[in-house]
Amino acid sequence: MLEQSIACENRTNVEKIFDEYSEMLYRICYLILLNRYDTEDAIQETFLSYLKSKPIFKDEEHKKAWFITVAQNKCKNIRRYKLKHSHLEFAELENVICNITENEKSIMNMFALIPQKFRTVIVLRYIENFTVKEISEMLKISEQTIRKRINKGKNLLKLEYEV
Repeated sequence: MLEQSIACENRTNVEKIFDEYSEMLYRICYLILLNRYDTEDAIQETFLSYLKSKPIFKDEEHKKAWFITVAQNKCKNIRRYKLKHSHLEFAELENVICNITENEKSIMNMFALIPQKFRTVIVLRYIENFTVKEISEMLKISEQTIRKRINKGKNLLKLEYEV
């Protein structure tokens, strides 16, 4: 009876955590992978890692950083796999994506043209509203490098927007 109670409590906790982080992880993973199905796989793998490793967090920010870091690593693994194996091109993926505006398609196209390392910091800074310091700690990269990547990414997006 006690085991059932613990299992139920854990399931409720996992559902709460999923509800809390799934939308943020979806946005981050989608902008990295540009594919709904791979994004869903990355998020699923992230939560499986959470269930398997049962990490202990210092605070809420540590938990959030852990989920983002693991999700980004899962995205990197998926991208590596896709590079070695056949996959759909982005233009073909556009046909699969439905219910998005022309403006959103335009933004996705621009994001697809810049390297992932710039996409990641721009998403974390401007979409998820993390500070440069927080991004630096999450990605284990110096703050100066983060600032340079943000500026380079913005410049690349600006060039794409002007074309």
